[in-house]
Amino acid sequence: MRTALVARSLLRVRAFALGALPVRERLPSLRAQAIGWAPFSDPRIVLAQRGESGLALAWDGGLVERRLRDAGCDPGSVRLLPEPMMCEARPDGTHLVLGADGFEGQCWASGWLVASRWWPAAPDAPAWQEFIRSVPSAAAPDPACGMPAPQRQVERAGPWQA
Repeated sequence: MRTALVARSLLRVRAFALGALPVRERLPSLRAQAIGWAPFSDPRIVLAQRGESGLALAWDGGLVERRLRDAGCDPGSVRLLPEPMMCEARPDGTHLVLGADGFEGQCWASGWLVASRWWPAAPDAPAWQEFIRSVPSAAAPDPACGMPAPQRQVERAGPWQA
């Protein structure tokens, strides 16, 4: 089976706080919350959970399957992975990352992606500040620091595991 990346432009990413739940209930709760959040009518969702944090990466299954067929691929013979899961973790803080087809604002805390936003072109200062306001307060940078310079993605040999 071949593996293909779902570009960040096609993804919706959402972090979920799970710390108020007993450990054994965190993954089932993440599944339920991600299904409730599902941002597409035909969603495909990949979940990652570590400690008190959960992450859902979703895409429109019908759209991606049509694109695979248009490219001459059988969707059933392709393992799909979200682009961010094939990239190395970044140091704690906010980063502007140049991806396969645009720019992603990322916020990392303790080696975990806690916030993400995508733009087709480099964001301007107001768009970056809007992203910063969406970052969990414990991980939020000083707004006076401004927007970082874009960095290229560093691909991994395999998807990161939580």
